[in-house]
Amino acid sequence: MFGRKLLIAIAACLLLSACAQTGQDTIKIGAVLSLSGPAAAYGDASRQAIDLAVQEINAGGGINGKELVVVYEDDHTNAQQAVSAFQKVANIDGVAAVIGGTWDFN
Repeated sequence: MFGRKLLIAIAACLLLSACAQTGQDTIKIGAVLSLSGPAAAYGDASRQAIDLAVQEINAGGGINGKELVVVYEDDHTNAQQAVSAFQKVANIDGVAAVIGGTWDFN
C-alpha cells in the first residue's frame, strides 16, 4: 500500500514538473534520505520504495516518454546535512523535484 501511494505522489509531482524539462531524455528527481545515522532503517525502506516506484514508472514508458532517474543524497540523520543535500540536488544536480526527508522519531 505504501509503495502504491508513493508511486502516485511521485507521478503527480513529476507530471506537473515534467513540462519544464524540455529537450532532455530523462527527468531527474532528488531523494534526500537518512541512509546513515539513527534513522537509516527508515531511509533504506524509503529508498527501496522509491526504486520500486521508479522501476514501475519507467517500465510503463516513463513520464511523457522520458526516463525517470533518481539522484540520492544521504542526510546522515542531521538537519544541517539535510539542508546541504537539498541544496546540492536542487542547485548542482538540477532535479525537477525532491523527495525527502527522513525523520528520527526517537
